[in-house]
Amino acid sequence: MKKRLSPVFWITTGLLIGLLFGTLITAAFSYRPQYDYDQMVATAGDTPITRGELAERLLFKYGTKVLDSDLKPDAIIREAARRAGITVSDAELDKRIADYKQLLEQYADLAELVGSKMQVDAIPDWLLHDQFRTELYAERLMRIDFPPDVMANKMDDMYKINMQKFMKPAMANLTLIVCKDNNQAWKLFNRLRSGEDPAVLSERFSAYDAIKNIKGQLGWVPKSEMNPDLASAVFDARKGQGLRPKEYTDVIDYKWLVRYDTDPKKCLYETNYIILYVNRIVPPKTTPKNEVLPVLDMLVRTTETANALTQKDKDGKDWFARAAETIPWKRVPLIADPLGKPTLIKEPERQPPGFLKPEGND
Repeated sequence: MKKRLSPVFWITTGLLIGLLFGTLITAAFSYRPQYDYDQMVATAGDTPITRGELAERLLFKYGTKVLDSDLKPDAIIREAARRAGITVSDAELDKRIADYKQLLEQYADLAELVGSKMQVDAIPDWLLHDQFRTELYAERLMRIDFPPDVMANKMDDMYKINMQKFMKPAMANLTLIVCKDNNQAWKLFNRLRSGEDPAVLSERFSAYDAIKNIKGQLGWVPKSEMNPDLASAVFDARKGQGLRPKEYTDVIDYKWLVRYDTDPKKCLYETNYIILYVNRIVPPKTTPKNEVLPVLDMLVRTTETANALTQKDKDGKDWFARAAETIPWKRVPLIADPLGKPTLIKEPERQPPGFLKPEGND
């Protein structure tokens, strides 16, 4: 399957292991709710910052860029769909949103494990409906539809290409004990062997206040986010089976950079002596393909639509460039004075026929 960059308005998903699962959605504001611009969004002591201050500052700094790069393509698609008589039913829209939430929910427990609870339903309902309605309009405009056997092959390819999106990494819930003296570290190792509580030992004897204050509790840590030597000691021990709960590593020499210099000889390193105690551990897990078939169908359709929208013709124009020849784009200048009378920036209207019909579809 040939990969192309999706348009900037397209929904994208990404997994940042160890921090959060981020859903980036650029919105089409066809029915934006009314907000209270006096709502406080932050305070500095008794001095508030309002929603209006935040909105207007962002509008001043980024408004033109967001309008041109995000909202303009969405508006052009909606206008093209309107002219072509294309509609999207509420049932179709609800199904697409449900499929998208199923994709997100593949990672719901992972987000909680790494300390960043993902709230799928926290995304404003109007934003979800607006964005997915635009996507479905685009699918209709691009005439994205395949025979069942072709769709099955494409879904199989999509699953193979995006296997990592359906895989949760190996993770361990760890307690850290860190010493500056090797002998002290081995003494603590022996106390662990005698059955003492690792959290109590870390709180009393770890070399750094930041570790003492949390009793060495690192929480859930993905293997991919760990120093390779530390990860190997936890996950590759016991002939690759990994440590079991209530097991712990030997003392590990951990060399880390204290002071950086462009001259490597002037860089300063410090060696600490670390013990990692395993509270819980989970192996990597892959979601079977048959459990995510609706998600794969959605990903195939959105990817094929994005490819069709960005495919250039023999004149070097993509669908948006051709659409711009018949759908005029008019900007209303933003004026600081609310009593000012904005004037439209007019563009010449050109109406060549046939832009709504993608090339190669008779």
